Amino acid sequence: MKYCNNEKLEDLIIKSIESIKNEEEPNLEKFLKKPYTGILSASKEHEKKRYIPGNKLVTYNGIDEEGNPIQETWGGGVADINEDSVILKNLEPIKYPEGHELEGLVVKGTYNQDGTFKVDQKNGDEKLFNEYVSDVEFVKNAYGIKPKTKWQKGLKLQPSYALEIPSEMKDIKIKTGDGIEINLNGGDYIIIDAKDGEVKSIHGIEKDWFDKTYVSMEEHVKKLDK
Repeated sequence: MKYCNNEKLEDLIIKSIESIKNEEEPNLEKFLKKPYTGILSASKEHEKKRYIPGNKLVTYNGIDEEGNPIQETWGGGVADINEDSVILKNLEPIKYPEGHELEGLVVKGTYNQDGTFKVDQKNGDEKLFNEYVSDVEFVKNAYGIKPKTKWQKGLKLQPSYALEIPSEMKDIKIKTGDGIEINLNGGDYIIIDAKDGEVKSIHGIEKDWFDKTYVSMEEHVKKLDK
């Protein structure tokens, strides 16, 4: 498969792919994709019942056009909280969807004792979040964080490799595995997603979007070590 319309850049991409496949350290910096995830260890110290062992947490993925919370279907969307449980939370609250009269506003209401959420936009004092449950070992491996009883935030430690397009190159066209063409120029980036030495996808991204979407893995890990 040919990845781009520039021979020199094509050669750089192929060499980078080969080094990743051969488990050599490519001459590329690793980046982690945002956004951050909230991380909290379950504990009897918490005020919120759904974070306390012996109770249940309900996972919501969104809100429908009629204003009703959408419950996760996998596993019924309800998890038992135990001593080893870790609550993971998207830091951005759930908002009303396009088509609803409150489109774009954060959903407010109250969490019931059984973990379910009751929408009450006028009087509710809690925001609806996408929360789900994992365990200590998974979080330590996936995020590099030992969960605590106070909220932390982390990024999933599955890196992407970023190849900066040389500044002198112009009118670059990158073709993804889906056949989509992306127009780029010098200073923009080629992103190589890989897992366990196997390249999963290759795509391009403009510099401005790259800065908004990715964070240096090296810098992130340094912060975790402090």
